[in-house]
Amino acid sequence: MILVTGATGFLGLHLLIELTNSNEKPIKAIFRSEKKLAITKNHFLRINPYTDPIEKWDQINWIKADITDTPSLENAFENCTVVYHCAALVSLINKDFPELKKINIQGTANMVNFSILNNIKKFCLVSSIATLNLNPGKSVYSENSQWNNETLNSGYAISKHGAEMEVWRGIQEGLNAVIVNPGVILGKGFYKEGSSSIFTKTKQGIPFYTNGGTGFVGASDCAKIMLKLMEQNKFSQRFILVSENITYKKVMHTIAGQLNSKKPSKAISKTFLSLIANIEHFLNLIFNRQPTIPLDMVSSLTTVSIYSNEKTTSTLNYNFTIIDSVIKNTCEDFIHVYQQ
Repeated sequence: MILVTGATGFLGLHLLIELTNSNEKPIKAIFRSEKKLAITKNHFLRINPYTDPIEKWDQINWIKADITDTPSLENAFENCTVVYHCAALVSLINKDFPELKKINIQGTANMVNFSILNNIKKFCLVSSIATLNLNPGKSVYSENSQWNNETLNSGYAISKHGAEMEVWRGIQEGLNAVIVNPGVILGKGFYKEGSSSIFTKTKQGIPFYTNGGTGFVGASDCAKIMLKLMEQNKFSQRFILVSENITYKKVMHTIAGQLNSKKPSKAISKTFLSLIANIEHFLNLIFNRQPTIPLDMVSSLTTVSIYSNEKTTSTLNYNFTIIDSVIKNTCEDFIHVYQQ
């Protein structure tokens, strides 16, 4: 039996679609909130490209549990042999760091410990390209890019690096595990949160763009690659999941074009962006107002970072979906949802 954490999240949704279509093993999926479970079901039935989505949804055994609550995990792990660990907190707000450590590090430690205790045969951790630092003299990030404690890493990056360290510990203790490091994930569903909120924000109109850029990848590609890595037993390794390295300006312009929205036309400098972020940080401390630009985002939004997908494409002979196509397909679904 397969166990999926973070199953009511964005990537978890797309992973469930691919897993139920593969018909390999029965699936257990963890949820914490009935409301989020209902939202996930609606997305699953709407965006599922395969036949009989209702029948496939009914094949999933939903278990209420929390990766930070060890007693609840005992039932979740029962009769399972494969684990996809997608659950994580994503936040770039400084005051969320204690919660980031609790969920991303301690939660992953719990998953690793239970996996070893329950003789799990295969384990996959969803990490992030945020854990990669450039090696000296290098301009492209790869799987060989090492963590650097002296770099100004975000709290989120630190917590995901801690999660990776827990998995590497598990590997040393005999756990067959693989780590994937996705870039910014784009795809259908959950348009009010996470990376998918860029479609909502662009539809509403964003006048500014930054001069940075990073690696982007489709959610379906991430899910399919995770299955392939587990099927082919590519353990004790990490794999970068990036389709293309694109500027934020191009991504936003492409989305705006598909949604017939006004394209952002004014570049915002790093100095001005930093000023806004500091003001919002102050307001967050005083009034608990959620910042639109966390301080830890300033550097990434104004820096062009290049990530290599050579190891993933060559190892799996995999062709990533181009981001223009991902955006086009996602915008078609977004328009359908937006018009309802």
